[in-house]
Amino acid sequence: MKTQFCVSVLCGMVGLFAGTAQAAEKTFNIGGDIELDAVKIISNNENNDTVTHGGRAKLSAVGEVRDANWFVKGIVQPMVPFGEYDLNDDGFSDSEIDYDDVFLQFGSNAWDLQLGRFEAMNLFPAGKDPIIVHAGGVNVYEANKLRGRTADRMHGALHFKAGAANIELGTQFSKDGEEDFTGFRPAINFDVGRANIFAGLETIKGHDSNGDTNNDFQGFGLGASAKVGGGELTGRVAHGKDKLTDYKTTSFGLNFIQGAWGAAYVHSTEDRNTSSDPKVDTLYGGYTIPLFSPESGATMTFGFSTSKSKNAGANDKVTAGLLRFNYGF
Repeated sequence: MKTQFCVSVLCGMVGLFAGTAQAAEKTFNIGGDIELDAVKIISNNENNDTVTHGGRAKLSAVGEVRDANWFVKGIVQPMVPFGEYDLNDDGFSDSEIDYDDVFLQFGSNAWDLQLGRFEAMNLFPAGKDPIIVHAGGVNVYEANKLRGRTADRMHGALHFKAGAANIELGTQFSKDGEEDFTGFRPAINFDVGRANIFAGLETIKGHDSNGDTNNDFQGFGLGASAKVGGGELTGRVAHGKDKLTDYKTTSFGLNFIQGAWGAAYVHSTEDRNTSSDPKVDTLYGGYTIPLFSPESGATMTFGFSTSKSKNAGANDKVTAGLLRFNYGF
């Protein structure tokens, strides 16, 4: 259970139009969670089986002030890894403190601006994904190159709400001497009750110190989710093109979540302008149960992933599983 400090204060200022004092509420929350992979097994057909363990502890501090017309919100989430846990999903374990979300957000119920380190709208939702290992190193494009949580670029997103539509205009940029990076990511989500429809674009341009283009990418993602049979079914597709190499990646996904369990399937094809383009098919999922009781705040999750690739070289068959413990406080 999170500790919450909630203090209401009266703003002693006269509204420009209302001509009356307004009440604003300040809140401050401190919480966090611990995630422990007690065992993680990855087995492939090259006899390079691995058994590891690891995890991370995350703290979360959230401050917010809000009245009927506006709000200002700030979040800081430091993370401490241990064991073989990979915070950055780069194949290497980390030993120093990292961060999850660190951002400032302000606006109203109709619009807001978010700046810092955060994740933008998800255009390729994975579903229940405690572990996913794609065989053969085949690229799976998830329309997330500009989704966020980057350490070396400024990230901002302007949000608008218009009826059933949530609109997000995102951008990332950086400049180091003559090198530069610019990315734009507009996205939209329609909430129509028992279903959601979402779509978005990504466009990236970058130049090196000589002024030559070293990054030129365009992509899109779209999909929909709906309430089906007591659960939620989601389908999505993403397509991206590297304009420097003319390589294209098209990925499809389908997942279903019902209560404590979920399963998903992903297919991806890389178009490298050859007669034998790499392909991968991956099936994954998980099942979560509470420890002792739901009130404990602790859970145990069993995860699995099995994948097979074609025309991709080594490790074209990979199976993985894990046992994960979570405790939120």
